Amino acid sequence: MRFRFGKVMMVLAIAGLITACNKAVVQQEPDKLVREGLHKLSTQDTKFNFSGEAKLQTEVPTENKDSQAQASSASEDLSPSLVPMKQYQNLLDLISKSFKVKYTGAVDLSQYKIEVIPEYHYEAKNILLSLKFPIQVDLSKLAVYIDSAALTNFSDTFAKEAMPSKYVGERYVKVAVPEDDIKRLPLSDLFKDLSKATDDSYASLDAKSFSSVNVDDFGKKINAKYQVKLTTNAKLTNKMTIVALDSLSKSLQQQGQEAASKNGQYQQQDYEVLKQYVDKLNMVYKNQLNNDGKLSQYMEKMPIIYDYYLDDKGRIIAVRNKIRIYTASKDFERNVYVIAESQIDYSAPKFTMTPTDQNTLNITSQLVGVF
Repeated sequence: MRFRFGKVMMVLAIAGLITACNKAVVQQEPDKLVREGLHKLSTQDTKFNFSGEAKLQTEVPTENKDSQAQASSASEDLSPSLVPMKQYQNLLDLISKSFKVKYTGAVDLSQYKIEVIPEYHYEAKNILLSLKFPIQVDLSKLAVYIDSAALTNFSDTFAKEAMPSKYVGERYVKVAVPEDDIKRLPLSDLFKDLSKATDDSYASLDAKSFSSVNVDDFGKKINAKYQVKLTTNAKLTNKMTIVALDSLSKSLQQQGQEAASKNGQYQQQDYEVLKQYVDKLNMVYKNQLNNDGKLSQYMEKMPIIYDYYLDDKGRIIAVRNKIRIYTASKDFERNVYVIAESQIDYSAPKFTMTPTDQNTLNITSQLVGVF
């Protein structure tokens, strides 16, 4: 009898523990749920594949539907000044119906390697066009490799004889920071701080910007356990980037000061050089906000909604974002959105590109002075 009672108590205790753990996850604040999911993505589950699709979407606002119907019934009476606007709207409608960007890719943050294969897809009556541009980034070398065959198959027919040095053939195209410069940059230390910088940027948002919502149909299809919605705008997103870069800059400064008292691989001036690059990039974002206020005002009028989908382990398995493009003209009768939807598969990353010195064409020197 005692044995049975002990077994029952043990089962109840385990059940209570599981329930308590589940409650802790469910009751966790939505902002913390996203931040922890991003932390896992950058520090624990660093190897994965992803896929998704981005497209333009146009909508006629409800308040404009009646006026648009009247305008279409009397289109011959359009003011000449409105004709270009109508043509622009028609073009955007066509793009939204016929053009999309599909993409797949792989990530191995332990090797500082990222690959993405965007496919530009256009389909309309009597036309089907699809172009792929596989791209691989090696962050440890600050190198970008591109499989540009979609374009160079044509340009090579002229370059092979007339400009042999620009003939690509089966090679990848490479753009990279010179190796001598890379050796003096403590990139590995910078990458270690990216997770903290990202968390700092999300922590800078008002926690009320995050909200837990019922998992929608898309989330149910991918077996998401939780869905968190983040409502923000382009200006706040810009500020998040500034916070992240400020965090990286402070970290590099601190590491530089520590390096001054050590005899390590990198010296204080090496950290200072990398810090200057980060600060210069940061100034670009800060100038956008300080540009006589106009750009900043436009960015405030560009709402962005993110939906984060998480599994029962608290891992982010999909992200959807919807950005409304600000149109300053009151005569523009469309709401224009950019929508992107990405799924993450935590399986062994499948890279399609294997760049080597032998199968790449380095065009870095040709770009000097262009940018």
